[in-house]
Amino acid sequence: ISGAELAECLKKNRKFPPHAAMITFDDGYYDNYTNAYPILKARNLPAIIFLATDYIGEKKPFYWDLVAYCFHHTIKTQTELPHLGLQSWADESSQNRVMQNWIAALKKMSDTEKQVLVGRLPEILNVTVHQDAFANVMMSWSHAKELSENGIEMGGHTASHPILTRVSPDAASAELVRSKQRIEEAIGKRVLSFAYPNGQ
Repeated sequence: ISGAELAECLKKNRKFPPHAAMITFDDGYYDNYTNAYPILKARNLPAIIFLATDYIGEKKPFYWDLVAYCFHHTIKTQTELPHLGLQSWADESSQNRVMQNWIAALKKMSDTEKQVLVGRLPEILNVTVHQDAFANVMMSWSHAKELSENGIEMGGHTASHPILTRVSPDAASAELVRSKQRIEEAIGKRVLSFAYPNGQ
């Protein structure tokens, strides 16, 4: 079912269709447009893409993508990571484990501290991040509008993707409002849904 159908059922206290399910995607990656959309369209399936609006049409990476890029481009096999201490790896599997452990540690920090530490990672791992390393990773606003006009809903997912319990209530409110307004301006439709970054 679509988000609009869900809202309608809740609003009018209607029963859901049997075996109701929703298909959702977070963030607004370009592959939602190139890979998922043709499959959804061919099967006439509704879906919601929750957009982190500061990243749409931009080359800047989400922090976890920058972390992954640095780990996968380093020639180092050990390093001192803030909050984890000295870490070493012998192969891709152990390297991925270290990377995931550090990402898990980052999620527990304030958004400001997290951004500072991630910004230092290229230097820590001795990696150069090329200017276009993250070009075409995210969809554009024209893609979002096209999808919206063809049965795929756009939902809010904040502007800069902070974990909302790690920012002040005022900052959280601003993130929600800015995200909703930006999407509505771009697609010309009301945004009905929101997904929490890292929501569990």
